[in-house]
Amino acid sequence: MIDQLTLRKLFSYVDGALIWSVEAAPRMRNKRAGALNGMGYRQIRIHGTIYPEHRVVFMYHYGWLPKMIDHIDGDPTNNRIENLRPCTQQQNRYNTRGWSKRQLPKGVTWNSKDKRYQAQLSISGKNTYLGQYVELEDAVAAVNNARRRHHGEFAKY
Repeated sequence: MIDQLTLRKLFSYVDGALIWSVEAAPRMRNKRAGALNGMGYRQIRIHGTIYPEHRVVFMYHYGWLPKMIDHIDGDPTNNRIENLRPCTQQQNRYNTRGWSKRQLPKGVTWNSKDKRYQAQLSISGKNTYLGQYVELEDAVAAVNNARRRHHGEFAKY
């Protein structure tokens, strides 16, 4: 990764975006750096190497890089420095959106055999069963309470 001093020469930071400075090639000056990749993250090519924009923004501000960086709001295009925080891989996984064929909330599935909502949560990398519920709201409450207790500030509801 390029050092903070070099980044500050190459870019200015404006509301989550990196703008090429006068140090850049004339055709790039005052334009937003980078482009979106296929996974929804913005990337920037600097001296022939491609870097994720959120990592460049973090280095630009703090002068060091953690192993992983979390987007607090879960939006990979929101690279405002106040939306970025260092994290572990596990914490980063806690802050992801869930998905379901039935569009159920994260951590809730439908058990068609028992005709009940099933609540579960990943704790320390292991899937933890939280019970079955007749009402969707009860299953969601069980997941959210456990998530608050075990995932802390990285909990995603």
